[in-house]
Amino acid sequence: MPSNLEHPADKTKQPDSVRAQIGGVNVGQNATHSITQLAFQSHIGPLPAASELAAYDKIKPDLVERILCMAEANAESERKQAEKEQKNFFILNITGRVLGFLFALSSLAITAWLALEGHDKVALAIGVAAVGGTVAALITGHINKANTK
Repeated sequence: MPSNLEHPADKTKQPDSVRAQIGGVNVGQNATHSITQLAFQSHIGPLPAASELAAYDKIKPDLVERILCMAEANAESERKQAEKEQKNFFILNITGRVLGFLFALSSLAITAWLALEGHDKVALAIGVAAVGGTVAALITGHINKANTK
């Protein structure tokens, strides 16, 4: 007796549909063998399968065109979002470099001024802290970049 089982696709990558046919075949005198036939169908992508698009076209002629327009609009939106994220990352990266450079430059200027005014120990402490902090930030930045790749 044939039966059809339908399972909706979900995020666990299950097939879109599963069909099972189970039945018996006579092979001789009062003997039957059981035969099982399974078919799995899965689809991944922004558009439905071509057979589904054809079925939608039979339901309403302009439905396929509307689905294609929706998919194109979605793809354009995703491209714009990715471009915006790249620009924001670039601006953030440049801003961090400029501010780091200004911090290092101002720290060295203060260190030189303090040394010229006779505050050698304070100048040394600020200079070591500024240079050490900048070098530590550069090293941890390179380590973090290497770990994300």
